[in-house]
Amino acid sequence: MVPRLATFAGFAVALCACSSGEPTEQTGRALQRSAEEAGTAPHAFPLDAFPMGLPGLDPLEPVSLYLVLDGPPAAEVLPPGLPLDHPTTVARVGERLAAIAAQHDRLRPHLKDRAIPIIAELSRLANVVQVLAPAGEAAALGRLPGVTRVELVPTLKPALQSALPVVGAPDVWAQATPYHGDGLRVAIIDTGIDYLHADFGGSGDPNEYDANDPAVVESGSFPTVRVIGGWDFAGNDYDASNSEKNTPVPDPDPLDCKSGHGSHVAGITGGNGVLLDGTVFSGPYDQSYDPALFRLAPGVAPRVSFYAYKVFGCGGSTNLLASALERAADPDQDGIFDDRADVVNGSLGSSYGLKSPVNAQIIKNLNTVGTLVVIAAGNEGRTFFITGTP
Repeated sequence: MVPRLATFAGFAVALCACSSGEPTEQTGRALQRSAEEAGTAPHAFPLDAFPMGLPGLDPLEPVSLYLVLDGPPAAEVLPPGLPLDHPTTVARVGERLAAIAAQHDRLRPHLKDRAIPIIAELSRLANVVQVLAPAGEAAALGRLPGVTRVELVPTLKPALQSALPVVGAPDVWAQATPYHGDGLRVAIIDTGIDYLHADFGGSGDPNEYDANDPAVVESGSFPTVRVIGGWDFAGNDYDASNSEKNTPVPDPDPLDCKSGHGSHVAGITGGNGVLLDGTVFSGPYDQSYDPALFRLAPGVAPRVSFYAYKVFGCGGSTNLLASALERAADPDQDGIFDDRADVVNGSLGSSYGLKSPVNAQIIKNLNTVGTLVVIAAGNEGRTFFITGTP
C-alpha cells in the first residue's frame, strides 16, 4: 500500500492551491492569545475563556463550532499490526463506534433544549459533534455533559489558482511498470464532480446535465464506472459565510455546479481526456500522447476511481470539511475502513495554518487508516510559516 500511495503523491501534490477565508483577523488574534495563555492550540479555547461569547463576533451571530467529546475516535483504537478487516479490528472499532453513538445520544437532548442544530456527528476520525450556534453560546456549550473542548470551525473557500493538465505524466505512463492510477480510489472534496461529463466517461451532453436534478439521484445516473461513490454534504444553496444560507441541506447526489471547480480538480487528477470531436478518450496513455488531438487533456492518473464529496454550494465558503474527511475513511459507512479512499484531495483552505486541532486530528487519523491527504498550499506568497489551513 505505501509504495502505491507514494507513487501517486508525486502526481497529487501538483494539484492544489490555497486561498483566504474566515474567521476575521481580529477573532483569530484573540483566539491565538487565549490559546497561548491556556497552553492550547489556536481556535480551541478553555471553557471559561469567553463567558460572553467569542471575541470580535456579535453574540447573536451564528457560528459553526466543534464540540469535542471525551474519549478517542474509532481510528485511535485500531489494534497495531492487524489488517483493517481483521475480525479483532472490526470488533474493536464496532465497540468504540457504539460507545461514541451513546455519548452523542446523551448530548443530543441538551442541544435540542437550546434549539442548537446539529450539522454533523463524527466518530471515526474524531469524537465530535458539529453545531451551528450563536457565538454567545460557545462557553455554555463547553459546559454540557461530556464536552471537553469547543473549537471554532475554520471557514474554507475553493482554491485552484493555477494548474497544468499535463505535468510530465506521459513519461510516467511509459515506464516499464506504467502508473495510470489503476486500482486507486481518490476522494475529491470540493464542489462535487460532474459525473455526466465526457472527461469522466459520461455523455458530455449539456441537455442531460440541465435535466438532472442535483438533489436526487436519477435511476442509473450515479454512481458511474469512474465516479464510484460520493455525497453532497452541502446542497447547492449552502454558503457558510451567509447567515441566511449557512445551514446545509445534504442529499445523496454530488453533481457539481456549473462553476465546475471540483470537476476541474478531478479532471487534473484523473480525467480520461476528451478528444476534439467531444468523444471520450480511453487510451493508450503512453508517450504517443499528442496534446493537439484533445479538447481536454487527460489527467495525471487517468484510471483512478473517484469519490465525489461535495462540501460547497454553488458559491461561497464551507464549514463541512470534517464531514467529508470522515466519510472518506469509511465510504460505505459500515464501520470498517477497508474501502477508504487511498488519496484525498482538498483544493480549498483559508489563510494561515494550525487553526483547528480537530481537523489536524482527523487528518492524522486518516493517515493512520492508510489515506494520503493532499491539501492546498503555497498561495500565501513566498514566505515561510504562512501556509494555509488545513
